[in-house]
Amino acid sequence: MISLFSLVTFLILAAFVKAGDRVVFVHGLAGWGPGELGPLDYWAYVKEFKNQGYTVHEASVGPVSSNWDRACELYAQIKGTKVDYGLAHSKKYGHNRYGKDYTGKGFYSTWSATNTLHLVGHSMGGQTIRMLEALLQEGDAEEKKATGSSTSALFSKQGNWIATITTISTPHDGTPLVDILGTKIVEFIKDLVVGIAGLGSATGLDALYDFDLDHWGISKSKGESFQNYWKRVAASKAFSQGNKDFATYDLSIAGSKVLQQRGKETYPGTYYFAYATDQTKWSWGCNLRLKCGWRAEPKNTMWIFLAPFAKLIGDLGTPEISRRSDGLVPVESSKCPKIGYSSSRCSEYKGSWPQSKWVWQVISRDHLQVIGFSLLYSLFTDDIYRSHAKRIAKLNAVTSQTFTEDTGGSIGSSDLAPPADPVTASSSSILSITVVGTLAFAVVGVAAGLLVRKNRNAAQIVQEKGTIQTTNPTYAYAV
Repeated sequence: MISLFSLVTFLILAAFVKAGDRVVFVHGLAGWGPGELGPLDYWAYVKEFKNQGYTVHEASVGPVSSNWDRACELYAQIKGTKVDYGLAHSKKYGHNRYGKDYTGKGFYSTWSATNTLHLVGHSMGGQTIRMLEALLQEGDAEEKKATGSSTSALFSKQGNWIATITTISTPHDGTPLVDILGTKIVEFIKDLVVGIAGLGSATGLDALYDFDLDHWGISKSKGESFQNYWKRVAASKAFSQGNKDFATYDLSIAGSKVLQQRGKETYPGTYYFAYATDQTKWSWGCNLRLKCGWRAEPKNTMWIFLAPFAKLIGDLGTPEISRRSDGLVPVESSKCPKIGYSSSRCSEYKGSWPQSKWVWQVISRDHLQVIGFSLLYSLFTDDIYRSHAKRIAKLNAVTSQTFTEDTGGSIGSSDLAPPADPVTASSSSILSITVVGTLAFAVVGVAAGLLVRKNRNAAQIVQEKGTIQTTNPTYAYAV
C-alpha cells in the first residue's frame, strides 16, 4: 500500500516537471565534477532531483578560481561554447583569455530567456551562480569596450535566463575566516594550492585531481623540462600577492561586497532560496584578555576537520551575529546577500516563496554533511533535497508570482520541515580521512608551496635587476 502511494505521489509530482526542465549543480571551493575524484561524489543527493523527473547536470569549474572565471566556465559548459574569460579581464589579471572548449558538449545549448533552467550551488558555488546571473543581466561595459561587436554573449546583457537559484551554505556576505587567518597565512595557502596544482601537472597527478588553472599557465607543456616549467609557474601572476582574481579574495568579506555591487540583490522573474547551515551551540566563556561572552562552539556531530575553524569564527573577536556557523560559513552570511545593499529583500521561509525575493531556511548540518559527505549516503535519502525538488516542481503550477505551501502538514511536513540533527541519522557515517593520508598530503603540499615560493623569490630578485617585468598589486584583507 505504501509503495502504491509512493508511485501515485511520484506520478503527480512528475507531471508538474515540464519536459526538458533542467537543474545544474555547481560545486564550491576545492570541489570537483562527476568522475573527477574517483568514485567520490561531490553531490550525493542529486538523485532526489532525478527522481522527480528533472534532467540533472553537475558542472565542473575551477576549484580555487575567482567567481568571474568560474562563471565564465559555467556558462560555456551549459551553452556548449569555448570558455571566454573576457579580453579586458584577462589582460587586467595576466592570464589567457580562452580556456577549455565545450563546443558540442553543452548541457543545454538552447538555454535562453525562453528556455530557462534551475541552478543549485553549494558554498562558493552559490556565489558563482550569482556572478553568472549578474553578467547575464547586466553585461560588462569593459568587455564591450574592449571587444566591440565580437563581445561574448555572456557579457552582452542577455536578460533573465534563470528560473530559480538555490544556494546551500553559501557565504553571500563572505566568511570572516579570511580576515581571521590574516593576509600572510591566506597568501601562503594560495601559494600552497597553486604549488600543488603545478606539481600535479608536472607529475601527472592532475589526472586524480585537477585545479583547472591552465589559463594561468599552470600546466606543463610537452617536452618542457621540469626546471623550466617550475620557473614559469613561479613567475605566474597567479602568485602575485593580493591577486584578486582568486577564490581567497572572493570569499573574503571585502571581496563579497564587490560581487554584490556587480548586480542587484534579486531580479524579476526568478525565485531565490537559501539553505543556511549550522552545527554550533552557544557556550559562555572568556578569552585571554578576560573578555567574556557567548561563544559559538562546534557540536560533537561536526566534521572533525571543520571544528577548529568553527572555533575561530565563533570566538568573541567575531561580531556576535556572525559567530554561529557550519564550520566555514556564518549562518547569517548564508541566509542571503545583504552587505552592500541599502535594503534587504530577505526573509525566513514559512511556506511562501515569492519571486524576486530571497527566502531562507536554517538546517542542522555542517558545511560538508549538507552535501552528503558520508560513506553511507547511498543508503539514505535526504529530506532537504527531496523536499526542494518537489517545491521547485510545483512552481510550474503556480499562476501568481508567489508560491505558497502549507508547512503545517497538509502536503507532508516531514518532507518540508528541516531534517533531524545529523546525530540521529548516522554521525558515524561522516567521511573519515586517515591520519596517514592527511599527513602525507600535508607534507607534499607544504613542500610544493615552499618550492614555489623559493622559485618566486628568485624570480623577484631577477626582476629587481630588470630582467623580468611583472607587476604584483597588493591588497590588504579588511572587513
